[in-house]
Amino acid sequence: MNGEIRFTFERALKAVAESDVSIDLTNPKQIINWAYGHDAWSSYHERRGNAFVSLGSSVAKQLLCDTNWFINNVSEEVLDPEGKFRMKRLLSDGQLCVKVLLNDPKATWFGISFAPKAQMVNEPVNNAIILDTTKNNPQVYALTGYEPELIVPLKTHSYLLHSATSKDGNHEFTFQRQLNAKVPTDVAIELEVNSLINWAYGHDAWPSYHHDRGSAQITFHTFDLTSTITTDYGFITTPTPWILLAFAVWGAFLGLLVTHCFGRSSHRFLDKSLAAPPRYSRDERIIDTWLWLPLSELKVGEGIALLHYIGCLAAVFVLVENSTQRWSVTSGHLAVVHLVFLLLPVARGLYWEQLFFGTSFERIVKFHRILGRLFIIFAAVHLYTNARLVNVLTSSIFGSQKVIPLYGFIAFVSFVVLGIFALPIMRRQAFELFYYTHRVAAIVGIVFAFLHAPTIRIILVVPVAIYALSYVIRAKSFFHRHQASFTSYSDNTVSVVLKSMKNLEQNIPLGAYFWVAIPSISYLEWHPFSAIATTTKDGEPTFGFVMKALTDDGFVSRAREKLENQEASVLLSGPYGNLSLRLNEYSNAVLIAGGIGITPLLHIFNELKDNSNINASLHWIVRNPAEFQSTQYFMKFDAKAVGKLHLYADEVTESGRLVISGDLPIEYSFGRPRIDDLLKSYQGTRSCVIVCGPQGLAQYVQSRARAYDLPLHKETFLL
Repeated sequence: MNGEIRFTFERALKAVAESDVSIDLTNPKQIINWAYGHDAWSSYHERRGNAFVSLGSSVAKQLLCDTNWFINNVSEEVLDPEGKFRMKRLLSDGQLCVKVLLNDPKATWFGISFAPKAQMVNEPVNNAIILDTTKNNPQVYALTGYEPELIVPLKTHSYLLHSATSKDGNHEFTFQRQLNAKVPTDVAIELEVNSLINWAYGHDAWPSYHHDRGSAQITFHTFDLTSTITTDYGFITTPTPWILLAFAVWGAFLGLLVTHCFGRSSHRFLDKSLAAPPRYSRDERIIDTWLWLPLSELKVGEGIALLHYIGCLAAVFVLVENSTQRWSVTSGHLAVVHLVFLLLPVARGLYWEQLFFGTSFERIVKFHRILGRLFIIFAAVHLYTNARLVNVLTSSIFGSQKVIPLYGFIAFVSFVVLGIFALPIMRRQAFELFYYTHRVAAIVGIVFAFLHAPTIRIILVVPVAIYALSYVIRAKSFFHRHQASFTSYSDNTVSVVLKSMKNLEQNIPLGAYFWVAIPSISYLEWHPFSAIATTTKDGEPTFGFVMKALTDDGFVSRAREKLENQEASVLLSGPYGNLSLRLNEYSNAVLIAGGIGITPLLHIFNELKDNSNINASLHWIVRNPAEFQSTQYFMKFDAKAVGKLHLYADEVTESGRLVISGDLPIEYSFGRPRIDDLLKSYQGTRSCVIVCGPQGLAQYVQSRARAYDLPLHKETFLL
């Protein structure tokens, strides 16, 4: 206009494009080149020149609340459970800009205060900034008490009141302040630690008692407005995913090293249990169930792995706590760590546990139970600490981790239901109810855990993918049927012998079992049974199972009633399981079975009875002699094998003999054997003990084997 041309622009101080030159505000001689021309652009200049300027002293600072970044890029945070009370905040160069928003048509006043405690009135006195919606003029008050006359307007304060509006039930005001305390009623704000903000609003004329109030813990982080790097301001990234990745890689490396590179003496040491089992009682004490029994089930090697796991938890605790300063956040991350690693032990079918740790599904499933209990505890702490800050039923995004509380609450309820139905009494008395509740509740819990927070999605993606892959691999079991014959040789048991399974029979490891379903009974019921190698009536190698009915209307009872002396198709998933001991490292193997616990040990005995390098003896304890008939199809022994077989009937008063296989009689003794007499002679030799049977017998044998320093493998189906 009138020959005068002006233009204004804004740019970052840092060089963004390759052709940019960064601006140094501390340089008093920053060079600015200028030019203008009289011909159409681009043409040669009419005149040109340069100037030395001090931009740091000549440029006036803009209010933080007026910056484009605060206006357009900072997101709102919910402070109250109902999502009515919200806040925007931006901190840069020691200045804090805050916009407070309330959506309530009945509100007559609202405000916030930076305070040392989660209460409005404190000692020393702190101040609050309040907007009376009838005046649209925020005021600062000293909160010396709760009565109206004790709420004192302050003429001198450190707040720069920026703006305020109130329209159609939407109210807001904006202010700016410094971090440090400028007047006695100020509460200083520290960077990277929790700062407490109290909020309140009322429906009666100000000053009046609040309609609702609450507190929120906010962590303030400084922001460089000269940077052009965009970021989701308010979301705090944590190192948890990287810690878990490092722990998983380290654990896999150690497992491979120990499993495949260590020798016999090292394996024997690592296979020792950490503690002797408690004395068995039908009315188990809580300390036995939760402490001594789990410790007795842990090997030294597993204990070392747990120490590494505790180190992983400690790293998560320290680093997450340092980055968020919130136990409410840290407890959630610790809960997710347990969730990650409790999924892996039940990802059966991939055989990763054998490759990396030389173990099997049924032995690492105890970690699934332990981690499940710890997960519930930490999740409960997480819920409790957050319920004090936010309504756990809100679907609004909350906090520095951008969580949706409602989804987390649904996940928690699902996992609690899962945990209740996984209690031992439910698992043993109503297995199907436990099994399918477990499946449904787990899926619901994991889905809503995914929806709960972005960090959880990052952390869980790998273990969930592994778990899902194991399902896909096992799904093929539904499409391969195998013909089998069903025969009962004693009350409450049924022997299942498959047609020729030559290829599969040769690959069954000692201590193996299969998950078995019988379509004519149910497609959905799958139960684990130990595999026993045998031959068909035509002499073809195969294998089978001996199933015992535990209830009158259970899976085995229905199979026996419907299929006895018939043939039917079965579905198999497996084989799973192996021995925790390397039998080729021992000269003697003492096998002790109680009741139906004979099934895995009979397979081992059948494989070892003709092995010249290992002297195997089998001791089988039952209540009455009729039970010896239950496995007669699989007991095809010669005289040499019979000499290594020792039978005991507990509820008879005299010894006897019976014919189990062919015409060869086998003697049995009355009463129970003295376990000390069985094991004492092996002390100091290269001998091991394998036991399977009722919990009382298994625990007692375990304690005596420990007393005589004999390595022990205990078969269990407490899945």
